[in-house]
Amino acid sequence: MSHLITEVSETPLTFFKIWNGGMINQLMSIEIATGICTHFKRYGMLYESCKLTTQANFTKDKLPISIKDIIDIPESLCFIEPEEQHCLDFIHVENFARNYVGIEDKKFSEGRNSLVLDNSLDYCFENNLANYSIVFRDRTLDLDRALSKVVFKSEYREFAKKISLSLGDFNGIHLRFTDFSQQILSLSEHDIDSSFERICDIPVIIATDDIEFPLIQKHLKSGKSIEFLIINEFVKDFKSLTISNEITLGLIALLVLTYSKQFIGTPKSTYSNYIHRQINQRNNGDHNWLYAGNEIPKFFGVYSWNSFPQMSMEQKLWQMEWPESLLAL
Repeated sequence: MSHLITEVSETPLTFFKIWNGGMINQLMSIEIATGICTHFKRYGMLYESCKLTTQANFTKDKLPISIKDIIDIPESLCFIEPEEQHCLDFIHVENFARNYVGIEDKKFSEGRNSLVLDNSLDYCFENNLANYSIVFRDRTLDLDRALSKVVFKSEYREFAKKISLSLGDFNGIHLRFTDFSQQILSLSEHDIDSSFERICDIPVIIATDDIEFPLIQKHLKSGKSIEFLIINEFVKDFKSLTISNEITLGLIALLVLTYSKQFIGTPKSTYSNYIHRQINQRNNGDHNWLYAGNEIPKFFGVYSWNSFPQMSMEQKLWQMEWPESLLAL
């Protein structure tokens, strides 16, 4: 048993396996861990299931990196090596398609159970891929403050802010192709064209992982690739970052697009969802949740997801971010 685990073993232990996925999926796992530890007043230990990788091809450096290299985490969490949790007995919690955190509320839960933890037992959460907006009912100010501390490191945020200020007012669009081919290619050329037409009243900034895709090339005549903008016009700043590779290029692109006036995302992309959430936060809840090929969602009912009976709870947990993501700060 590690020295760290020995130090905290007099209190209940809570392990969190970070989701086996991309940058925002892993960030979401850490947010869920933060919320659970804050709500239940526990200390949390994170361990990775994989490093961050990318399929995009804008830079020569595609080496994997760790999520802990690019984010800040609250004091209630730490990272451990994966093998460190295997020597302990704990209760497995499978996923949030079955659970939520907070007092019982049928409209909030939509069939899930309110999560209860026994303070005499240790737990391990292994499949915690979810937006905090749909997991935590009646978040307290302390919980929102804790969630707000799970952010990308300041050097990346400040660089993105510098780029956004240089652009002036702009609208943004994210189109993801490489590992979303079935989803994105189900969109017609008309769907993509109409998305650009909807936001072309001011300059359009495009984020994509496949700059060679014909429909992207078509719209580069009037829009700008944020990735090429970074590596061509801000190359010195980019190279000065602690990590300047394909993954952090995608991170800077994401953070720049959070300054969009209007934004259109790829359906079911957590990368797009994160941008929507940040714009919603920046605008204090005044935001249109636009996705390519979709009409503007109409939210009604006590909770936003009540408007989508055709979606399963497992889909609602991660495939779309919700207005309830607004932090009361």
